[in-house]
Amino acid sequence: REVFARPDPILPMPILLRGAFIPLGLEFNFPCGHSVFAMESMPCTFFDPGSGAAGIRIRAWNAVSGIDTTVEIVLRPGERLLHTRLHFENPLPVRNGFMYWANSAVTQTPEMTFLCKARMSHFFTEYNTFPFVDGLDVRVAKNRHFASDAFAVDAQQDWFGFYSPELRAGAVHIASRSQMRGQKFFSWGLDEYGMGQARKMGIDGHGYMEFQAGILETQFEFHHLDPGGEYVCDEVWFPLHDFGNVSHATEEFALTHEPGALRLTSAREWADLDAAVTGTDGAVAHTAITALHPG
Repeated sequence: REVFARPDPILPMPILLRGAFIPLGLEFNFPCGHSVFAMESMPCTFFDPGSGAAGIRIRAWNAVSGIDTTVEIVLRPGERLLHTRLHFENPLPVRNGFMYWANSAVTQTPEMTFLCKARMSHFFTEYNTFPFVDGLDVRVAKNRHFASDAFAVDAQQDWFGFYSPELRAGAVHIASRSQMRGQKFFSWGLDEYGMGQARKMGIDGHGYMEFQAGILETQFEFHHLDPGGEYVCDEVWFPLHDFGNVSHATEEFALTHEPGALRLTSAREWADLDAAVTGTDGAVAHTAITALHPG
């Protein structure tokens, strides 16, 4: 199934800077959130990353900020991963600011869970305990009754993501926290207003949620480049099927911890693995895995 939202029909909403927005796959936002590039045809070329991989390179120059940006999207053979690389340059003789957020549009279900390990979460201008606010686990979509943002503060892992038990599908985003600290989710909510907004965008019968990864922790901050400066960040999206809520993830594996069981899935082909599991009592159990296939 599609990992990200795929509206049918495509119905642009008259909102944000461009006056039109569609929730299709991944949206690369720079130099601000939901930029004027929305709904724009961008210069795009195929390129060869080598080793049998396939790549698309998108070039965008913003006339207001002067920031020159290149987006590279790569699929490699034998991998269950989508790689993206962002390269920002400031060609101007003055210091300049920008933000970057990768926005994945996702079909929302009531039990869909925001997978994130952070000490705090930021809701608008208030700091709340996370994941429980007023006794509700706000990681779960059905507990978000109205449209709202949530930014992770002091995220403890290089990954975050989502999983829907109803759709038996999800994904995790992986990036070094030294390059990308922002982990955010946005929901229109599952009330009448939220479902109505989803219908207006061509997502009928389900809600709509966004999972976003950014350079900085919130969308109230800007990163600055000196004259001639540049910034590069690498991201990976790792899709999951019939797996469960992720406990840990890397570019190689995802792990989920269920009562009495650990489940492991791979993004690549592996052979002759030894899995060592250490219990709280210090006991170690070894399991030989002859082969592990992507997905």
